[in-house]
Amino acid sequence: AYVERFGRLAFRRTMTDGEVDRYVAIAQAAAEAYGEFDAGLEYATAAILEAPSFIYRIELGEPDPYDEGRRVLTGTEMASRLSYFLLDSTPSEDLLDLAESGGLDDAEGVRAAARDMLEEPKARNAVGAFYSELFKLRHLETLGKDQGAVPDYNPALAASMRGETLAFIEHLVFEEKGSFEALLSAPYTFVDPTLADFYGVEYPAGETGFVQVELPSEQRRAGLLSQAGILATFAHSDGSSPTLRGKFVRESLLCQSIPAPPNNVSTVLPPDSEAKTKKEKLSEHMENPSCKGCHVMMDPIGFALENFDGIGKFRELDNGAVIDATAEADDLGAFDGPAELGAALAEQPEVLECVVRNFYRHAAAHVEVTGEKVAIAKIDAAFAESGYQLKEMMVELVTNEAFRYVGVAQ
Repeated sequence: AYVERFGRLAFRRTMTDGEVDRYVAIAQAAAEAYGEFDAGLEYATAAILEAPSFIYRIELGEPDPYDEGRRVLTGTEMASRLSYFLLDSTPSEDLLDLAESGGLDDAEGVRAAARDMLEEPKARNAVGAFYSELFKLRHLETLGKDQGAVPDYNPALAASMRGETLAFIEHLVFEEKGSFEALLSAPYTFVDPTLADFYGVEYPAGETGFVQVELPSEQRRAGLLSQAGILATFAHSDGSSPTLRGKFVRESLLCQSIPAPPNNVSTVLPPDSEAKTKKEKLSEHMENPSCKGCHVMMDPIGFALENFDGIGKFRELDNGAVIDATAEADDLGAFDGPAELGAALAEQPEVLECVVRNFYRHAAAHVEVTGEKVAIAKIDAAFAESGYQLKEMMVELVTNEAFRYVGVAQ
């Protein structure tokens, strides 16, 4: 009974009779060799956890009677895909029961299951884990900041920074059901006492953990791009970096590729320059024909975030000179500061398409190929129809044929 139940959870499907017999035999042999029943359970458990059916997610599917060029995922294969995407965990017994009874055999069954799963607490953790990886927030405590340049940075502050962004995203997705646009423009954030001191805002009396507060208007903060964790992650160890911040926006929010600089190009700013601010120095650097092609894509975006130092602390001066946060990019137009930058990005169809593409890559565990572009376009359309609600987009993604079918094995 133990092998059948634990094996089903581990393999994410009901074991065959032959598999049950195999692992029971291992348990029997170990129990007899050691003279203990528990030794049998130990060895059976170890054997199950070393099996390919546990280590790998099997997605072979079954022949599609309507299309020889693809295969439809079985109910239990679908349960695994759903659970790992929406809950970041193995499917439960209830979900396996539903799958084996045919409840995930069509789009409507998958849609109903997905809506139920997104109400579970694990769904919040799964979305947080996705964004923590996409935005590299899990590296905040080990960024290796220069203590001489930014003495305020420490692991406790880094943890608070990560917690702020994840609490903000969770609120938008699961509580407010807000659109993606709010991610880039919201005038509020979430702070704990540590981050409240950092931002210079009052932490509400009698509260604990992360609470919602209005951002100080004089700091010109708005949305994700002015949050300390993002600003600290995409910066140098001893100061800000318009280039790294612009590269983050291009790659993570616009799904554009920025190539590495050629080996024969120096990335060091001219030491004899009379320029004081980072913007002035990089503007000179951008005039170099061998650098200009990429830097004109990245640096202007980062200029809008220069009122925040290498750990996201507000400042008005850089090297004694007043910071100019105005900039212009060919595809985004002119903007001044994070609020206008966020508004410019929110108007770009590429940003919304990139949201879908990032979630699709995470759900399917591969970068999309040519044959999947039509399916992704359908998800884009459903995302727009929902008013760009992330939660609704995830439901439409799992009901899409690209999520429910696989190609024929080569």
